[in-house]
Amino acid sequence: MKKILFPIFLCLAVAVQAQVQQGAAFIGGTASLSTVSRNKSTQSSLYLQPSIGAFVADQLAIGGTVTLGFGFGDSGDYATFGLSPLVRYYFNSQSNILFFGQAEFDYSYMKYKVNDSSTSGVGAGLGVGVDFFLNPHVALEGILGYSTFKPKNDTYSNQRLGISFGVNAFIDHL
Repeated sequence: MKKILFPIFLCLAVAVQAQVQQGAAFIGGTASLSTVSRNKSTQSSLYLQPSIGAFVADQLAIGGTVTLGFGFGDSGDYATFGLSPLVRYYFNSQSNILFFGQAEFDYSYMKYKVNDSSTSGVGAGLGVGVDFFLNPHVALEGILGYSTFKPKNDTYSNQRLGISFGVNAFIDHL
């Protein structure tokens, strides 16, 4: 047991200077499972979201996310594709565990299986997250996020509360 726990505690004890200074960048992605509530029905969804960002100031990054999603539930199955510019701010930069907040705007296209229809729409999201650095350039990431999406020509908006997990690679300078 000591042979397993010692390397873990050693990794936790090493302070990593995270790459969140102006001129740095990140590339990575997350995967999430979520529940959507719409018009008294429930939909389970899987989302894959690769992302990229550049630090325009210390601790402040702008970038974008591509969303690939699949939903299953009461209102039928669907697939979605979206593009989302994002802004992310890291609250601390002197540790191997960094907390951040982010905001994003979303444009998505959805294709429904049940009636072979499609729609597009816009939305927005807010999230809080943490990056746990395994070394100076690789971090495990978790995000708790809320988003809303309003399909074109629809009276209801979709609300999503979910948690995402992923990996990010941080690059010193572009």
